[in-house]
Amino acid sequence: MKKLSVCILVKNEERTIKDCLDSIKDVADEILVVDNGSTDATIQILRTYNCKIIDGSGLLLDDARKLYIKKAIYDWILIIDADERLEKSHQEELRKIINRTNENVWGIELQSYQYTGLGNWSEITALRLVRNKKCIKYNKSAIHASLSPSILDNGGDIIVSDITLHHIDILLPERTQGKRKRYKELLKQTLSNGEMDIDYNMYYLYKCFLALEYVAEANYYKAEKLYLEAINQPFRFQNFAIALLCQLYIITNQYNKIGDYVKEEYMDELIITNVLGNYYVYLDFLKALEYYKEQIEINPRKVSNYINLAFLEYKNGNVSEAINLVEIAFSMNSYLAKKVIYLSGEKPNIYDVQNSILFSIGNVYSFIELLGLDDKII
Repeated sequence: MKKLSVCILVKNEERTIKDCLDSIKDVADEILVVDNGSTDATIQILRTYNCKIIDGSGLLLDDARKLYIKKAIYDWILIIDADERLEKSHQEELRKIINRTNENVWGIELQSYQYTGLGNWSEITALRLVRNKKCIKYNKSAIHASLSPSILDNGGDIIVSDITLHHIDILLPERTQGKRKRYKELLKQTLSNGEMDIDYNMYYLYKCFLALEYVAEANYYKAEKLYLEAINQPFRFQNFAIALLCQLYIITNQYNKIGDYVKEEYMDELIITNVLGNYYVYLDFLKALEYYKEQIEINPRKVSNYINLAFLEYKNGNVSEAINLVEIAFSMNSYLAKKVIYLSGEKPNIYDVQNSILFSIGNVYSFIELLGLDDKII
C-alpha cells in the first residue's frame, strides 16, 4: 500500500486551518506544515492534529514550498492550502488512485472549485498530487510556479482526476485585494523583462494572466488588448487565451464577437470554460437545454452541469426535473450544503469571469430557494 504525505504552508491561518486538517486527516500518513511565521493560534491548532511543524519563518513562498517537498517521506505528496478542503466523499478515491495509478504517471491534477460567492464557483484543474521523486520541483517563476515542467522534462506523465478541492479564499474578508495587487505587479514586472528573457509560451500565458487581473478590476479595454495580442501568437496556450477572451465578451455582453471563435479546433476549451453553454443560452435557449443534457452524459461528474441544466429546465417549466437535478448536485458536492459558499465574496477576484455556473443564473442561493431546497443548506 502506498503512503501519503500531505503538505501545507501556513501563516496566521487560525480561521481556516482546522477545516483543512479535518478534510485530510483520515487520508494522510503524515501532515507536514511549513509555518511562515504565524503569530496567532495556528501553531496550537496544528499541534492538536499531530502535524510535523517545520519552521519556515521569513522564507519566500517558493522556498517554503521546497522545504516541505524536501522533508516529505512517503510515496505520494498531496499539496493543499490552508483555505482549501478535500471533498470528504473523495477520500477513498484518493487512496485508490495513489495505489493503482500506472508507474509512469508522476502527477495528478485535481479539480479545484474556486468559490466566488452567492453559490457560484469556477472549476479549474490544479496539479496537487505528485510522486515523491526528488527531481520533481517547482520551476523558477515569480508567479504561478509549477511542478509540471520538472515532471514532463524527466519523462513523467500527468493525468487529470475528479478528486475535488474546495477553495474558499475569495469568501474570506480582507484577503483578495492585497493578493490581486501583488499578482498584478509581479506579472507586470516579469513581462517588463521582455520576450527574449522568458520562455516564449510562458511570456504570452503571463499576458493572459495579467489580462485576468485587468478583468477583475473591470479594466476591460486593457484586458481585451492583451488577449488579442496573445491569440495572434502560435503559443501552446492559444486555445486557453481564446476561451478567456470569449469569457470577457460574455461579461461585457458582446456575444456577437464570440461566434468567430466557435470552431472545432477550439471546442474542447470552450466547453471546459463554460463559454459554449453561455453562448448557447444567448443564441438558442432550447439548444442550450440539449447541450447540457449531452454534457451530463459525456461528463456525469461535472457538478456545475447539473445546476445549469436545472436552471434551464426550470425556465422551460419542468420544475420537478429542476429539483431532481439540483438534488443530484447536492449529493455530489458537499459544499452546496454549506452556508459559507453563499456569502457575497470579496472583490476584485479573477474567477467571476471564469464562472462554471451560467451567468444568467446570477445568485445560486436564490435559485435553490426558488425550488424550495434551501432547507438543505446548514
